[in-house]
Order: sequence, then structure tokens, then C-alpha cells
Amino acid sequence: MGLYGQKYREGQVKHIFGQSGIKGSIYRVCINNTLVCKEENGLADAPDLPTVDCAKAAARRRLGLVLDPVKVKLWPNATMCYNITDTKFTKKERKYIKQAAKHIHTKTSVDIITLAECQAKGNANLCGNCKDYVAVTKEKPGCFAAVGYQASGAQVLNVEKGCFKAGMGRIAHEFLHAIGFYHEHVHPNRKIIILQNELKVARNNYILKKDAVDTTYDFVSIMHYSSEAGVCIPKQKNIVYCDISQSEEDGCVVPSRDDCDEKASKVLGQRKGLSKIDINTVGVLYGNKKKGTKATIKQLRAKQKKQKKAEKKKTKKSKTKLTSNAESDELTTTNGEIQNDGI
Repeated sequence: MGLYGQKYREGQVKHIFGQSGIKGSIYRVCINNTLVCKEENGLADAPDLPTVDCAKAAARRRLGLVLDPVKVKLWPNATMCYNITDTKFTKKERKYIKQAAKHIHTKTSVDIITLAECQAKGNANLCGNCKDYVAVTKEKPGCFAAVGYQASGAQVLNVEKGCFKAGMGRIAHEFLHAIGFYHEHVHPNRKIIILQNELKVARNNYILKKDAVDTTYDFVSIMHYSSEAGVCIPKQKNIVYCDISQSEEDGCVVPSRDDCDEKASKVLGQRKGLSKIDINTVGVLYGNKKKGTKATIKQLRAKQKKQKKAEKKKTKKSKTKLTSNAESDELTTTNGEIQNDGI
């Protein structure tokens, strides 16, 4: 399928407005040989996204309404409030929700408290004077949550019945989204391939986040999808596989299930608890009051920004050198031809 001279393979996505994970951003995707546009809603793990008019999306892009990537907001004072707003949760499900909150707090120094606990503390600096909180519900199909501190009252964290199959693990996964985590498999340095015919949720959950501030890529992160959700570790490390935003025209190979190392991929998608790197990353975002360490996210962002700037400069310099060498070769050849003509 093509548009404006650009060809799309089935399932291929490209952002035409904004960036992956940012609410209001729009990407174009080829579905059943038809190009449709989807608008991001700021929710991680959402089963699907709203379809919007591609022409209007392109117009918004031309206006240049998005200038810079939006940084995920963090909860003030490393304290996140939540409230179980749905009365349909069973006693066991409520237990898992509380276990997930306790697990994250025990492994990190982020406080995850109930709305009632916040109100009892009477601290105006917590959760926007207890007005901002994660509303845990099971109203809709799927397991999904808003990413980071929304500072706008109740923010959704939906966990239906199926989300509790792994005990508290999937709930902890969604709580970490609410804390400010994106998925591990969208890491800029990820070592997995995306099987676009096996995706279980909206495609924005698989798009590489090149703009992300990142720590070490972690196969066993609780934020990583499993092999059953359309990602896997490839057998061949030297093959350049197409990302979800690429096609064969980009000089890559479209991966299939046959390219997966099934045995190695079993480590992906664990939901037992936070990995060591998960714990470290929470510390980068919020610091650790127990250890007396402060958040280093600003320093890391500045460092990575500087590194990317240096890499960009190096690449530009390399291209300039190649162009210069090409011109030099052309001049040498021309001089040779003139010399030969003179013989």
C-alpha cells in the first residue's frame, strides 16, 4: 500500500504527528491493505486506539503543533496514590492489587498509598492534596494504564479478570506504568524482534522509543512483553530485521516466528516481580530514601542528550569526509582523463 510515493507493508506503522507514547500523537498503519490513522491516548497496553481522519492528521503535522517530546511527569515526593473505584473486584483480586503496591514499595522507596491513607496524612504536598490518584477499575476489557503522573484528578488503571492470572505481577506492571515507566521492549537498544502478525495490543506499544532516557536494556524486566505477545529473541544476531516502522525497502528482513530462538525467549515477559534493573530504574527516576540517594534522571537525560549530539556531529563529520573523498576521487579521475587525452 502506498501514499505520497511511500510504500507500506502490512502492519507497518509510521508516526505522522508527534511521537510514540505521547497522548494526541498520530500514526499511520497499513491494515488489510488499507492505510488508517490511529491517535494515541497516553495509555500503555491499550487493546486498540481510536481511528482518526488521516487528512486532518497530516494537516496538523504541517502546522507543526508538536515541537518537542513531552517528558513523563513523576509523582511529587515519590508518592503515588491509588483508589480501587470498582466494587466488582473479588476479595482475591483486591489482595493482589495491594500486594503489587506493597511489592513496589518494598523493593524501592516509592510510596504507593491508598487515597484514604493520603487523606489521613493531611499533607497537601502528596498527590495534589489527595486530588490526583490512580483509579483502579475493571470496567473495560484489557490491562492498561496511563503513563506517569497526570495531575488531573483520577487517572485510569484498568485490570480485568484476566490480568490476575499471574497473581500480582501484571498489576505491578501496570502500577509501574502509572509511576512513569514505558515498556522495556521499546528500549532504544532492544535486542528483540517484533512479529507484526502476532501483536496482542495496539501497535504503539511496540514502537521503538528513540527519544527515551534509558538505563541498561533488560530481558527480564517486568515491563517486557513475552514471546506470546509478539516479541522474541532472534536466532541470528547478524541479520538486520525490520522494525515495525520499516519494510524491505529499508534494507532489512521482515521477521517471522521461524526467526525466533524459542528457548532463549522464555525469559521474556516474567511477571514474578521487579528485576534488579527495574529497581535501579525506579531509583533513577525517584531516588531512594532508604539508601539516601537522590534521583539522577536529569543528569542522565543531560548525559544522553550530550552523547546523542556528539554522535550526530560525528556522523555528520563522517558524511562530509565521505563526500569530500568522493569529490577528490572524481577530481583525480578527471585529471587522469585529461592527462590521457593529452598523450
